[in-house]
Amino acid sequence: MHNNDNSRPNWNIVGDFVFKTNSNCSMGILSIILFIRTRGKYTKWLAAVIFVTCFAIVYALNPDILKQLFKIGVEEGLKNLN
Repeated sequence: MHNNDNSRPNWNIVGDFVFKTNSNCSMGILSIILFIRTRGKYTKWLAAVIFVTCFAIVYALNPDILKQLFKIGVEEGLKNLN
């Protein structure tokens, strides 16, 4: 029987979003590594553009997730200062 219960999330959509968000976060981390390990100014600019683009993609997918990521980052940063 087919269940038409709308209270359950569609896991295909949720899984797809989680994959897109995590792949962008890992791309951002790799761009930081590229920025640190490279010498050329153009490669540093490329790493910076990749890093900014990662946040733009996450914002385009769901602005609420970007707000949550910044909130988590600020909380962790404040914990490390104390």
